[in-house]
Amino acid sequence: MVIRVTSDLDPALRYFNQLEERFAALGAFLTHGSAQYVRDAVAEGQSGDRDGEQMRQALVVARIMGPELNDANKLPKAHAVWLDTERVPKAKLRELGPQDILYVRAKTRRAVRVAPEIEILMRFSPWTPDLLPFFPSKRQAVLVYRKVNREEVDGVRDARLKDAPQWRAALDSAGIPTAKPRAVPLKVEVTPDLVFYAARQEFGGGKRRASKLWRKAVRRLVGSGVSSMMRRPGVDKLLGDPKDGSWRKLAKISVPRRITEQQVLGFDLFQKRLTG
Repeated sequence: MVIRVTSDLDPALRYFNQLEERFAALGAFLTHGSAQYVRDAVAEGQSGDRDGEQMRQALVVARIMGPELNDANKLPKAHAVWLDTERVPKAKLRELGPQDILYVRAKTRRAVRVAPEIEILMRFSPWTPDLLPFFPSKRQAVLVYRKVNREEVDGVRDARLKDAPQWRAALDSAGIPTAKPRAVPLKVEVTPDLVFYAARQEFGGGKRRASKLWRKAVRRLVGSGVSSMMRRPGVDKLLGDPKDGSWRKLAKISVPRRITEQQVLGFDLFQKRLTG
């Protein structure tokens, strides 16, 4: 006859030894779920036009990396909704409209100097399509467009006409003649300024009314989103069942996009305006 003695303390001891890991899993689950909740709500509220579709493509959940965010259990401690402009095609042929203005941004590469004429176009940006002295090749620069109202277009045109003697002289010195008029191409490879679009969409500007998509999403997250996540299967067992191990599935989060704490500072002002 074999007599086996077991102790009811074993599950409790194992539970206490797992507490740090369990709470790390809960933290990863909640931060990721919160970011996903806001991302989905903002994406759902986008319009059905081209700009709205580009925003939907660019909105992603990203894991924030940093020394203070490195977890001993290798679980992400913080996530963010990130506007990943790389998910939108860099440039598409587009017919420029009367409400488009253009920013010139150099294609910078290591050990490659930006051409003087591109620096001049960048320095005097933005431009109206009809006043841009020349359209740089896609190897030299990226043309970023913003759709604004007619008053803003007129303001940009007036500014470029006012400083025309300066940019014309600078381009002439760089070997780019500006005396001859040139035709605006029917279609130009341009990329949208989604950061500008998102800010104007949220807070309004020009003649556009604020949609408050982000603020509504954050309020819903605080009001009902977090509580609904806490009711998800596995969360209650994570905190209250020493014998259950299914909570480990909550920590299996795949987030391919990663950003740094420094990048987060870039949209810190946007976030403060949302919650302020």
